[in-house]
Amino acid sequence: MWSDDVCKSVVKELLFCLPHEWVGTLASEDPTSWCDMPEPQLESALGDWCKRVGVERDGVAGLSVRGDTAPFHTRRGNVLFLLWGLRSGLLGRWWITILGARSVWRCGCKGLHTLDKVWPIAGWSFQQLLLGVYPTHDNEGKEFKNPWRRDRAGRRLPIRAGILQLNGDWPWRSHISS
Repeated sequence: MWSDDVCKSVVKELLFCLPHEWVGTLASEDPTSWCDMPEPQLESALGDWCKRVGVERDGVAGLSVRGDTAPFHTRRGNVLFLLWGLRSGLLGRWWITILGARSVWRCGCKGLHTLDKVWPIAGWSFQQLLLGVYPTHDNEGKEFKNPWRRDRAGRRLPIRAGILQLNGDWPWRSHISS
């Protein structure tokens, strides 16, 4: 990410809310409500997606990833990576990670240096959702040190899920697609 303090790109630690962890927690009370698609076109899209990736449709929820730029201050904004539930009763936005827009776009790479680090972590978490099991290792293959993660490692998630949509507002999409 870009640092105005030293006027160059620097490596910084990013905080993530890993989708497989909190979807597993949120869905544990009523897993079937996450998997029922309210609209025929969403049900059809989820069924087609399940066929393409070779999983049974039963117990799979459809989700949407959204990138958003959000004003935060008169000269600053945030770049949000959000996960949306596609079930009408579960429409909500849960953040995956949030980046300062200035630190993402400032170096001239249009966010590619930073986003190249974000997508593999998010993708790994989405894979865990598809597999339906809490992972035993992190996205780099290292064993978990965190007791909460170690305790859940290998347990089944209450649902599996797939990303059916990738959306974003205009500034986010224009930066990503260029």
